[in-house]
Amino acid sequence: MLARGTCRAPLWSETRSDDEHAVSDRCRQPKGVGRSAATWIVLFSMIGMLGGCATGGPMATTEQVVTERQRLMKQQGANMQILQAKVKAGNLDAAAVYVKTLVVTSQQILQLFPKGSTSDRSRAKPLIWEKWSEFEGYVSSLQTQAMHVADLARKQDKASAEAAVAEMGRTTCVACHDAFRGPPHRS
Repeated sequence: MLARGTCRAPLWSETRSDDEHAVSDRCRQPKGVGRSAATWIVLFSMIGMLGGCATGGPMATTEQVVTERQRLMKQQGANMQILQAKVKAGNLDAAAVYVKTLVVTSQQILQLFPKGSTSDRSRAKPLIWEKWSEFEGYVSSLQTQAMHVADLARKQDKASAEAAVAEMGRTTCVACHDAFRGPPHRS
């Protein structure tokens, strides 16, 4: 008998014996594993990438922190665009991956804004650190609203999910950038 979780029989073979059918039946993945496994792989990979600079530890320079937060914000922007397109197309199962990514990346934002971390490349206004609780509120709201979108996607409520994604973009991303991000730098 095989140990639980080990599968030697091909799961999709047309020529399986009865013994192989029994093995493949015992080897079925637990509920929730499969399509969502890719989601978790992506999310944990992103957490790993955020590790070094995101901790704001003594080894991270201001330039490293600025580079990492700009990368994270670009990633969030790209995820928002894809999320909007997936929801608009009614592909709510695929949208869930992008919502989860927003939740995970939003949990890294505050760490990427250590006090005074500005540079010539940074558009972060010093106002962030003067109004830190307001800044935290936008980040918290992004997490909460993203989880709400995820709930709507699970319920396959396309109209409500579309409205929630638009609201999330307007009241978190745009509002925070309007308050705390300066104009583009001129080269």
